[in-house]
Amino acid sequence: MTISAASQLTVNESDTVVIFCSVTGKPTAQISWTNVYGSLPSDRAKVTSDGLMQIKDVRPEDAGKYRSMAKNLLGNDEKVASLIVQSRLLKYLLYHPLKLFLQETILYKHEIKQGVIYDFLYA
Repeated sequence: MTISAASQLTVNESDTVVIFCSVTGKPTAQISWTNVYGSLPSDRAKVTSDGLMQIKDVRPEDAGKYRSMAKNLLGNDEKVASLIVQSRLLKYLLYHPLKLFLQETILYKHEIKQGVIYDFLYA
């Protein structure tokens, strides 16, 4: 049995992400998806028996690693895909003593690596 899935995907916040896991081999394998560091967002995630995982209205907290697992009578295999969620903050406020500055659009990136949360701001 051979399993293949994307190793890394980058999506924008509020988009829909679709990750497909392709499995070859006989007998036909059952495919499942899990979040390595938590659970799938039950109200927005859909997993189909043919290896497709879809998350609607992606949020920064959905960033992380997702494991696809294939299992049949002869064995099992798994692959991990990293999901990076980019959030566009149209404007943000930067407080400075007695002054308030309104800055241009920035890019916010939230990702989880080996259980550690990283937040990045790009101007």
